This record gives sequence, structure tokens and C-alpha cells, in this order.
Amino acid sequence: MAMKFKLIALVVGLSVLSFVTFSLYISVDISGNIKADTNYINHQTEIDKQPINLLFNLENIGSVTCESFYKVDFKKNNETIYTAWSKKDVVKPGDLKTFNVYWNPTESGEIKVYPKLYMCDDIYELNETSINVKNILNYTTNFIDVKYKNTNNSIKFYLKSNKSKEVFIIPDKYPQGWRFYPVKTKLEANKKKVVEMKFDTPFFYETPIKFNIVSADGEINDFDEVELKNPKWYDEIDIYKIGFYILLLIVIMELLIIFRGHKFISRRVYRRHHKN
Repeated sequence: MAMKFKLIALVVGLSVLSFVTFSLYISVDISGNIKADTNYINHQTEIDKQPINLLFNLENIGSVTCESFYKVDFKKNNETIYTAWSKKDVVKPGDLKTFNVYWNPTESGEIKVYPKLYMCDDIYELNETSINVKNILNYTTNFIDVKYKNTNNSIKFYLKSNKSKEVFIIPDKYPQGWRFYPVKTKLEANKKKVVEMKFDTPFFYETPIKFNIVSADGEINDFDEVELKNPKWYDEIDIYKIGFYILLLIVIMELLIIFRGHKFISRRVYRRHHKN
């Protein structure tokens, strides 16, 4: 009887311990306070120029620092015709930040917009809206010379424009599951500029990606697809950084030579002085 009572007590004790442990885990999991206010800043229902630029306002009113970004699905006739991503940014409690989502539409008419906010590990579906795309740019010019080099998570574009323009680099088609974070930059006529576009992928593989380079006044630059390739080991090397360190090393060596030479001369003068 005593043995049976001890066995029952042991089972009950383990059950209570298991419940307490589970409760503590849940308590830790929800101890953070993830809250935010977000809204469109410049939403327009009529679009007559490209590219489309949706601007979101995000205020972290919680107590948790979160990496945050937006995803927008553009749909027509209930079919997704494009998925766009904003940049990623770290938003601390009390921070107020803005996020841009760009799209160069290939279809006109009424487009449904379905935005989502990714904040920490949570996804928040925002209110859907719609826009009416009136005009589609279907002509291209060649005002920018484009070269590029990629790693497993970024593309560097080497640009030289014959016009001073603000331009957007926007992926047109890319594999499902990949995330490209478009960029906006200001180009000055006949000056080279390097801009970097980050991307995330569950696994990298070689593939062509079509991009659009669109100016703020609606001019599309014509250039070939970007052929993403497995980078060589030397593609990861920052030439400018290495050059800086080499120059720094040369300066340090020259200072050491001057310092040692100065000490050597001082010793000779000291010895000659004491001999006399």
C-alpha cells in the first residue's frame, strides 16, 4: 500500500513539474511586447507614371527590437502578378521608420494590393487596397552602361549614365521563394557609381534574373538579364579594403624605417661625442 501511494505521488509530482515547465516556457515566449503602428504614407489610387512607389510608415510601440520589412502582393483577377519586398531594417522600441516598396507594372487596369508586415518572427496582414494603373511603359532607351558582379546574397551594379537621373533598380522576374530588396539611387552624368542590391534565397543556384532600371520620370534603360553565377573565391575580396590595408602597412613600415634610422644616427652621434 505504501509502495502504491509513493508511486501515485511520484506520477502526480512529475505531472505537476511537467505543467510548471510548460507554463514557464510559454511565459518566456510571450514576455516580449511586440506592437507596432503602420500605415501608407503616399498611397495613390490612380497611377499614371512609373514606377509605383508605396511608402509605409512603421512605429515600434512595443518593448522588443525587431528586424522588420514589408511584402506586397499585386494581384489582378485573383492571380498574383508580382511580389515586391521592401528593404530590411532593425526597428528599436520607440523608433519611427519608413519602408519603400517599388514595382514597375507590366499590366494596366485595376490592381489589388495585399501588403504584409514581417516583424521579428511574426507576420501581420494589413488592409488590402487597390490601384488603377493607367499607363504602361513599353519602350526602352540606353542611357546607362551597366556591369555587375554577384555573390550568394548580393549583386553589385556598376553604373555609368549619360544623364543625371534618380533611378530605381527593380527585379522583374525571379524564382519563387527568393527575396530581392530593390534600391533607389541618384546618378550623375558621366560619373561611375556602384550600388548593391541584397537578396535572400533558401538555396542559391545559377539563374538569369530580369531587372528593370527605371528613372523617376519614367524612362526604362535597356540591358540584358543578370546571369547569377556561383561566385569565385576572389569575388568575395574587397579590393578597395585590401588596397587600404596595403597602403597602411607601407606607411607603418616607412615610419619604422625612419624611426630606426633616427635611433641609429642618434647612437652614432652619442658614441662619437663620448669618445671625444
